[in-house]
Amino acid sequence: MATVQPRGKYSNYGFEVGGDIDKEGWYEPRDGGRVLKIHYRAFRVPSEKKFIVRNYAPSTETERAEAERMLHLLPRIYGHWEQDGRAKRCRHSTTGTYFWSAPCGSFLDDPLMQLELEMMIDRGSRTVVDELLLNGLDAFKGLSA
Repeated sequence: MATVQPRGKYSNYGFEVGGDIDKEGWYEPRDGGRVLKIHYRAFRVPSEKKFIVRNYAPSTETERAEAERMLHLLPRIYGHWEQDGRAKRCRHSTTGTYFWSAPCGSFLDDPLMQLELEMMIDRGSRTVVDELLLNGLDAFKGLSA
């Protein structure tokens, strides 16, 4: 009896969550004023026929769960990333094999809007501007804790 093969260019690729990358992620501004927090990297290794995600060391549990969820979506989107330049072709320094690598992450809400919401929750219905007019920069003490 014949088995049904999954369709697609990367249908026979495996999936793996690799070890952490000992660096911190970064933030990238995107179109429309959105900010992307880079907290993991996605790899395609053609010689081993697998996709790998590796988290940056300070990633949270929520961010790690998102990276693992995205791992299984990579066969459908990685080809587009290669074509538009998001994924870059690299060569391993010791083995000489080629692989593709793409920085990935989560879009953050507008940081100023987030601050506005936190201050409205903490201070009632007053806005950031109201707090600054009333208390100056003292209004921001204790918000980072």
